[in-house]
Amino acid sequence: MLTPDYFILELLVDELAPQLAGARIAKVHQPAVDCLIFKLWNGRQNLKLLIQVGRGARLHLTEQNFANPFQPPRFCQLLRARLKKLESISMPGHERVVELSFKGTDQQYRLVCELIGERSNLYLLDEAGLLVDGLLKPQDIGNRHLQRGKPYQTLPRQSLLDLSRPEVTVPEEIKDQDGFEDWLCRCVAPMSKGQARQLKVAAELSGDIPSTFMKFKHDWSIKNSCVSLLE
Repeated sequence: MLTPDYFILELLVDELAPQLAGARIAKVHQPAVDCLIFKLWNGRQNLKLLIQVGRGARLHLTEQNFANPFQPPRFCQLLRARLKKLESISMPGHERVVELSFKGTDQQYRLVCELIGERSNLYLLDEAGLLVDGLLKPQDIGNRHLQRGKPYQTLPRQSLLDLSRPEVTVPEEIKDQDGFEDWLCRCVAPMSKGQARQLKVAAELSGDIPSTFMKFKHDWSIKNSCVSLLE
């Protein structure tokens, strides 16, 4: 399965949300240093949620079976000890960051999944927003410094045009498809290189850059798409 961009990941989360809400955790496995498997029971069926970080960062349901180490790694043991029920899954912003909210043995917890390529990581936060631990060593990005027991800091925000705002349109000076693709990548969020390339092709076919962009905005706003959840 290819690494999902923001838009595919958003669709995945939207489809997963009703299936995972309230699911009890039967087991947590860590078959590899960069991968977790949550075995869940949602009252109707058993599900396996895979979360992987690193270059192949991804999050989806799977039917695959994985070999697990005899001794579970430290982070896996921590999740087993603290987490009882998955209450919700969501994407809070315009980055490839997914949050899973859990009812724990002693308090509420959040698992923040930063699925951003080589710097991907998973962070367990307590109900006060303090960093309990990370799957991998905490990653410092820009001026962000993460330490266990300290408040979690979100990824640095870029000053880009918000795709969800109705006033965001293609500037009049954008006259060709190459300039359109470049503007999308540099100035609009959320956006991905793959999506910008597809919109460039769509604009070439239609011959109308502004209409292509507005149609995409509309389709995105009403979530006019679907994806497969199984590997």
